[in-house]
Amino acid sequence: MGFVGCFGCFSRKKVAPEELSEGNELPNAFPTEQRHVEQHDPPDDRTDQNHITEKKQREREKQQEQKEEQVREKEQGNSKEELVREQDREQDIEVFLDDNKLSKNSELIANKLEPMQDIQELKEEYLLHKISTIGGESQAERERKETILLCHSRCRLAVKSTRFQVVTEKRPNTLSGRSEVFRHAVRCIVLVDYHATKSVDFEASLSFIKVLRKPVFATKLDSYFNPTGSVAAICKAYGTWFNSWDELAKELKVADSFTFEDADTVEKENSFEETKAGESPESEKNEELEQRHDLFFSACEDEGRLIAKHLEQDVLVQGLFSHIQRSTGHMDRDMDLIKRSKLVVFVITEGTAWSSLQLIHLEAARSWKRQLLPIKREGVPLGDGWLSLALAGKLYYEIDPSDLSKLRVPFKENPNSPIRIADSTPAIEMLRAAQALMLLANRKVIDYDHLFEERNEQIVSIYKQEALAAGVKEEEAETICNHLDVSPASSVLEEANAAASVTEEQVSGFPPAVELLPAQQALQMTDIRYTITRLEHVPPQEVCDEFGIPIPGLMFDLMISYEWGSQEQAIDYFFQLRMQNVKLWFDVMGNMQGNMNAAMAAAVESAACLLVLLSERYEKSINCRLELEYAVSINKPIVFLCLPSYDVLSMAGWIKEIIGEPMQVYPAAEGSAEVASKYLVLQGSAPSVRGVPLPNVIATAVRRLAQLRNSRTRPCRDATPLLFLKTRALISAAASASETSGMVVCSRCKTLFNPLVSSEGKCRKHSSYYMGGTIMAGRWVCCNDNDKDGPGCTPCSHMAEARTWTLMQGYGTHTWEPA
Repeated sequence: MGFVGCFGCFSRKKVAPEELSEGNELPNAFPTEQRHVEQHDPPDDRTDQNHITEKKQREREKQQEQKEEQVREKEQGNSKEELVREQDREQDIEVFLDDNKLSKNSELIANKLEPMQDIQELKEEYLLHKISTIGGESQAERERKETILLCHSRCRLAVKSTRFQVVTEKRPNTLSGRSEVFRHAVRCIVLVDYHATKSVDFEASLSFIKVLRKPVFATKLDSYFNPTGSVAAICKAYGTWFNSWDELAKELKVADSFTFEDADTVEKENSFEETKAGESPESEKNEELEQRHDLFFSACEDEGRLIAKHLEQDVLVQGLFSHIQRSTGHMDRDMDLIKRSKLVVFVITEGTAWSSLQLIHLEAARSWKRQLLPIKREGVPLGDGWLSLALAGKLYYEIDPSDLSKLRVPFKENPNSPIRIADSTPAIEMLRAAQALMLLANRKVIDYDHLFEERNEQIVSIYKQEALAAGVKEEEAETICNHLDVSPASSVLEEANAAASVTEEQVSGFPPAVELLPAQQALQMTDIRYTITRLEHVPPQEVCDEFGIPIPGLMFDLMISYEWGSQEQAIDYFFQLRMQNVKLWFDVMGNMQGNMNAAMAAAVESAACLLVLLSERYEKSINCRLELEYAVSINKPIVFLCLPSYDVLSMAGWIKEIIGEPMQVYPAAEGSAEVASKYLVLQGSAPSVRGVPLPNVIATAVRRLAQLRNSRTRPCRDATPLLFLKTRALISAAASASETSGMVVCSRCKTLFNPLVSSEGKCRKHSSYYMGGTIMAGRWVCCNDNDKDGPGCTPCSHMAEARTWTLMQGYGTHTWEPA
């Protein structure tokens, strides 16, 4: 109340006495004496008639003058109000130009002032200009931000560009800076090499680009190199892959935009991230980890602190963690706590994305290489900023703070949980994850370069065993590897690229769909359904080790690819196939480590084939499409199972393109002729195919496909040029030796093998007996396979001894002797 207005220009209005209560006094806008006079002005007591007449006359004259003035102003076409507005406009323009450091002669302003009648028009024009140039930047700068090139900082060639931005796993080195670069990008060019595929930060960057749905155009520098893992999956299955830089540059018209220099001549980047990925800074190498505390909770808002307190007191306390600390709200104190912690539990609530303190917590944890356990409030979006980048590809756990008791409820009993397993709870999974991260944090230094060197040695050892099994002498195998070890690096690279240009990879074909089906059964087999828990079987082996690195030489029979809305059906098929001795990988039943995209890609690469559970939601899922198209890109056999709710006639075009024509869906309609199709497609609503229950049909097909994968016929191309040459030379030696050495044929699988060398795991046999075949359908008891001559269900060594189909007296069952 009282005076209204701003900046010292007030107008007065009458104030009722009751409005002058305490706390609502008139502001002291005028001097006290003046206010007193205005409020107590004595009445005019002049009553002389002549004086009144003179006063009225003066008023009439003044009114007449005002009318004449108005007429003159109208004649001039410029009213008094317009003059005032013009003066105000000029003043506003001067202030606007001064605030934005603009000149009347600037290109933006020069042609705009005259025709404009309102400063608002100029402001709107300037705002549009700022938007079109991204914060006032030039068109060239805008174009520079629209295209980025992502490469590894240790790439053998240093990439430079004056037109576009070059981004590495180190630059920009902050989460907020990196997320802004990727958000503004219109397209992303990715240059892949050996170092890129082994970098955790590079993986995270690509995962974030996929989250943002940015177009990806990827290629490699060296012709020998062929990436694998999550980098390959995103670049090849999600993005567009080019076999060389020249192809990409020509297609995108960027050949003149980039220059390449020898990295040895370029000054190295200086950053606190110069340490190897996962390694503690130099100052901490000698620090005794026993002096640290175990956990630090980062949280904001009352809700976040409530979650942190509950996790500390009710969930993680069972992991025997000691010296648990929570955020104090003071940056310096929190930095010291994070530096002395082993594991940071990062609680995400509504305010996290805008919390500068939590952003600092996360940056500090990254800088000091602390392990991170993300816990997210249920329903909170990650957005497209630094928070989404930090969690890109990572596994996190969700919590409903309104009912924290759900942490102790099995996943399947919670209708809002996307996980449908019945024998675990969120609290158990969080505790298990925290304990695994603590084991990793207890290592003083994690040298990823050394870890990958060890992995390369393991790969060479695997290929060497393959060569020995083919008849190559051990001395020859050692000579091959030692000769290459002493070669100069430059000549090794040249030789690798030259060899790759003439190497013809043997693409392992797989039989047509009809050959994967069981024979027609005269007797209908009974469909036996099982339910198992993780306490009743050994869980699937992880595809990545504790450091998130794919385990070399790992072989599964099957990987299940599905959309999480179909998880209950996926779990059911996991149970049935697991009981039929199918060695399979299933995400929620295995302990996933590291980047989720990396685990997915490693599982696809390690499996003999893929089982795809087709649904409408599967067709629309970007992650499901990534899995399937990556499997196709590496020529992986695939079995498609159309779930009962799925309409085959409405199949998405991209899946039709993968399956190809003709497409045969089994069981075939009665009376219709079967056509030869590349992939096996099964109708999930059918109870059986050719008299065999559907799970048994899938298991039979998987075993036959797994039996075909006996040896490594392609060199390792996702590593250094030296490793590529070694594996290529060992394969060549094995091919030559198998033609001249004393190879024999395995009596089970008919494969050539060297009896003098161990072939453990190269063949398969049945571990039990065969029953039925007369009054009931015949099957192997160990795996329910109805084919007595089919591949076994248990890995074993090759054998040359003749086998006999033998009746087991007294039981009426049969088996092979020897097995």
